[in-house]
Amino acid sequence: YLNIYAPAQSESKETLSKYPVLVFIHGESYEWNSGNVYDGSVLASYGGLVVITVNYRLGILGFLNANTDPHLRSPANYGLMDQIAALHWIQENIAFFGGDPRNVTLVGHGTGAACVHFLMTSSAVPDGLLFHRAVLMSGSALSPWALVREPAKFSRQVARHVNCSPDVPHPHLLKCLREKPLDVILSAAVEAPEFATAFGPSIDGVVIDSGNPEQRSSNTQDGGHGSYGEYSASGPGRPL
Repeated sequence: YLNIYAPAQSESKETLSKYPVLVFIHGESYEWNSGNVYDGSVLASYGGLVVITVNYRLGILGFLNANTDPHLRSPANYGLMDQIAALHWIQENIAFFGGDPRNVTLVGHGTGAACVHFLMTSSAVPDGLLFHRAVLMSGSALSPWALVREPAKFSRQVARHVNCSPDVPHPHLLKCLREKPLDVILSAAVEAPEFATAFGPSIDGVVIDSGNPEQRSSNTQDGGHGSYGEYSASGPGRPL
């Protein structure tokens, strides 16, 4: 769900201002944290903008990739899909809170910045329609920790823990996992490399494809790179 902080306005629809919209994707970890701890009320009131913090699925519920075939296209980045759904909702409804749906800036910190970068390069996000600028702080999709490289290895560990066969075709594995109680899934013991995560964004062929994000994110007007950039229909990453 979303937390929305908007400046106080007159109740008259004719006097509603169209404030810029800032959407914050929290970071810290792909497995824990919440948008609730980031209070945007002061920024909204003094900055004259609508501030939104997003909650999205994390950990095994947000990023379990059970695609045992690396060439298979099947949704796995549910946390990113939650963020995309939030951006669609904002486009349809933020005007009722005084926000301008044509002036949306997406901001992320840490793992949240990596999520923003993935959305900037994702074919699942219509160019220039859901957000128009992006700010990446302390992370990007090119960070060494941003992408889970061998997600099938971790999904097989989960399958064994919950008594599902890890070697069956993908649809059968998904069916077995979905039939397990939530507490059983959440208790699955998974061994991840030190300082890395088992459940985070990974290539699923739907939200994140196997293209090189560095090549695609360098498709800028001046060929430059930067952690702070403006995103538009002409391409992501133009330095501010």
